[in-house]
Amino acid sequence: MHELVEKSRDLLAQEAVIEEKNLLNKFFTMLAKEPEKTTYGRLQTKKALEYGAVDLLLLSENLDDKTTDEFMEIAEKFNTKVEIISVDTQEGIQLKELGGIASILRFALNQ
Repeated sequence: MHELVEKSRDLLAQEAVIEEKNLLNKFFTMLAKEPEKTTYGRLQTKKALEYGAVDLLLLSENLDDKTTDEFMEIAEKFNTKVEIISVDTQEGIQLKELGGIASILRFALNQ
């Protein structure tokens, strides 16, 4: 029984990593092909959040709690999906290097 629980835990962890990688790959693909439907960095993403334009908010796990709470609070007002991204993958490190905050928008903004 214990072995089964451990295997399940490992499998779930792998699934979470794959999901994170897929989300970030989608973001980076959109950044390259449709940059007007993405944001990154604190100011640009916060502005888009406050307009209600953000569909998916990506926050790095290494952000301070105050910043994470601030962005999550705004996201909640607009039913924005939020994903906390680990820095355990290359994609997670790339997000961290972009300031740790990014988004995929519901619609393009003229920023």
